[in-house]
Amino acid sequence: MHRPSIPALLFCASLAAATPWAQAAPAERSKSLDAGLQVREAANEQALGLPIYPGAKAQRDDEDDKAEVSLGLWGGPFGVSIAVRKLRSSDSMAQVVAFYRQQLAAHGAVLECLPGSKPPPADARNKASLQCDDGPTQPGGLVLKVGTPRNQRVVALQPQGREVHFQLVRIEVKGD
Repeated sequence: MHRPSIPALLFCASLAAATPWAQAAPAERSKSLDAGLQVREAANEQALGLPIYPGAKAQRDDEDDKAEVSLGLWGGPFGVSIAVRKLRSSDSMAQVVAFYRQQLAAHGAVLECLPGSKPPPADARNKASLQCDDGPTQPGGLVLKVGTPRNQRVVALQPQGREVHFQLVRIEVKGD
């Protein structure tokens, strides 16, 4: 499975925060605006909105890779936060998937994206619902999602030999 790097995820988050919905209205631009950026090399269960799979270990693709990171970017009432944690387990794919299906179900209907999942045509998309537009690319992979595009939890899983490698991602966008 192609794994987006943590720096790539941070770049995407900064782009999301720079979109027009994150810009202050003209009348508000002259007022003082609190803004900030926070980056941490940690993403705990609270930030992820999901528990860590029992016995899971940190997953690093190389020695410079970070296994977890969280980013917060805000300006006035607008903001975006992303938390990512990469893990691995020697349990079966079925066991890890069952655990996260149950955990995600506590937050709503779980969307399952398989390799080759295609998003619906643009005219059929519901902007308030999640889509399978970023599903796994390799056979055996699975992406589980719950929430809305502005508040979502994602678990991306891929078998790797005798292990399962998976990423937990939480994305929250605040403001109009």
